[in-house]
Amino acid sequence: MNIKTRAATLQDLEEIYQIEKICFDSSDVFHKETFEFFLSKESTIFLLAEKSRENRKGNALVVGFIIAQPKLKSKFEIITIDVHPDSRNKGIGKLLLREIEEVILTRVKDEKRDYFIELVVYENNHNAKKLYTKMGYRILGKLNSYYSRDRDGLRMGKKLLKV
Repeated sequence: MNIKTRAATLQDLEEIYQIEKICFDSSDVFHKETFEFFLSKESTIFLLAEKSRENRKGNALVVGFIIAQPKLKSKFEIITIDVHPDSRNKGIGKLLLREIEEVILTRVKDEKRDYFIELVVYENNHNAKKLYTKMGYRILGKLNSYYSRDRDGLRMGKKLLKV
């Protein structure tokens, strides 16, 4: 499977929203307007993963995406990372994380301070926690009732190393 990443655009909105609805419990799904908001913010990093196989429209098929936002002066937060269930366990989540970290480091390359990236994961999402741990993220704390239906989240983070 040949996967490439690129910046998301408003033209991708429907595919993004469909993947979101498949990936998350209906009570945790972002509204389409939320994605429009992130796509319109210049500071947001919004990347897609596309499979080179052609779909019916003649475009590459979107199989996942990741969104990150700057927080404070030296921190970024991953808002969400979604990989279509049919494309999981194929390295797409790892690719998206690696790409977003590279984009962040490119944006801040001239700054002297270190940067930190954080995310929140559903406590019982063992596959995601395993991926994040392999990628160098560490558990920073528990967020009680962070998700709908009183499900707990874990805040995880990683120091981004400049090279």
